[in-house]
Amino acid sequence: MSEKVTLIREAIDNCDASESAIKKIVKMISDTHDLADISDCIYITFMHLRSNEKMREAALKAFLLNFKKAKTAWNFDLWIYALGHFTPDLWKMRDSDDPYKPSELGEYNPDQWLKLLYNAAFDIVDDFGHNEGSCRLIIQFGKYANWNDNPEEFGISKRRIKKADPHFMEHAIERVKAGKFKSEGAFTEWKEAQPKADFFKLLR
Repeated sequence: MSEKVTLIREAIDNCDASESAIKKIVKMISDTHDLADISDCIYITFMHLRSNEKMREAALKAFLLNFKKAKTAWNFDLWIYALGHFTPDLWKMRDSDDPYKPSELGEYNPDQWLKLLYNAAFDIVDDFGHNEGSCRLIIQFGKYANWNDNPEEFGISKRRIKKADPHFMEHAIERVKAGKFKSEGAFTEWKEAQPKADFFKLLR
């Protein structure tokens, strides 16, 4: 953890919840530009009990801003790899009332953040091709998506998955192909008809 991130963590540790203290921390996060530091900020703000929606939103916005600077395949690989390490938290926030509420991520709720980040990632996949990070996002969709989730809204189209390595992704690819289900019952029937996907138990 860098010195900058350590200072941010200490500021959150000592935050008295006053508006001025929160604004100071939000500015510190917003002024963070290194991808590794931003990723650390996301982890801290997601997990710290003294964090709040403004801090989490600042970290996510900094991450998205960093993406816009990822002009090369190498930078994109790093960005999408980092993305896949915290999107499970967004999936879990979206479907749980504890410990976060959907309104506690600022302007967007977890579902909107997921779609925004997923679409940003898969738009660039068209330019640079799939990598470990994009495949991880597809696998996570297969693991966490609800019956009424449309993969197209997450930027995962049937056209895009054709070029992805199917290794360890058979379940996720079939989930994308199935699209949005007509009912939760239909989704349950579909899942029961699928081969056991023990690998997904290992995937965060």
